[in-house]
Amino acid sequence: MKIMKTNIRNIFSLSLVSVLLFAFSSCKEEHYNYTPTNECVSFASPRGSYDLDGNNIEVAIARGVADEELTVDLSMVDTNNVYTLETPSITFAKGATTATAILSYSISDPKVKPATVYAFTLSFDDSVVSPAGSFSFSGSASMPLVWEDYGTITLTDPGWAYATNDYVLQKADYTTNYFRIKNMFGSDDDLSFYIDDDGYSHVLDREVSTFGSTSISGYQIPTSYTYPEYGQVSCWLYPEPEGFPWSDLGDGNKIVLNSKAMLYIHYTLADGHYLSSLYAEPIACTSVD
Repeated sequence: MKIMKTNIRNIFSLSLVSVLLFAFSSCKEEHYNYTPTNECVSFASPRGSYDLDGNNIEVAIARGVADEELTVDLSMVDTNNVYTLETPSITFAKGATTATAILSYSISDPKVKPATVYAFTLSFDDSVVSPAGSFSFSGSASMPLVWEDYGTITLTDPGWAYATNDYVLQKADYTTNYFRIKNMFGSDDDLSFYIDDDGYSHVLDREVSTFGSTSISGYQIPTSYTYPEYGQVSCWLYPEPEGFPWSDLGDGNKIVLNSKAMLYIHYTLADGHYLSSLYAEPIACTSVD
């Protein structure tokens, strides 16, 4: 029993020492507080993407120290000369932690083309950036192709007995010269294109291909017509610029009532037969909504 008492006493003594050492070390623990050395400014995000839909582009900038009013100069890099920096400097009011940089542009600017990405960079002096922040912002924007019904395109001298010779013509919003012909040649395919300053069409969203081992190449568009014994007829639109010229256009290369175009086409059949000659299919805008 004496040995047991001694062990209990020793264990108690060791426990007491451990508690005292822990308490002492806790009192010695150091605490660190960060003291800002500048205004802690940062772009809210280092990058962003936008639609060129007619609205200004807004880029958020934040700061962590807001005890005084602060003005920050901005600079912009825009290699395409599309944007105008409306806020060459932004000002944080006293107590405010956010401000907004604003870029403008014109959707009627001839340099702005749908489905084309236009990049820009904003930056400010890195002497005021927060330690974990960003003093540079990389932005990109493009004009979406939003199609609206515009009128009617008619095949005025069709080469085959298609399901119909009248097709819905659509125009892309914010443009004068981007168009789409719905269900071309009576098929499920649409033909999208834009018209350049010389009146030639440039096909969108299609690649030039070749019919088998022949010399026939172009933009293949299936038709609704099936030739007896030989199968479905396909049209191969001759590549631009020669393959799709327009006349009687309106301002801005716009298709208007009675505008006309000539489709230069090769015809092929599903079983491998083809017509080697290049044919002309005239079309015209026969109505405008």
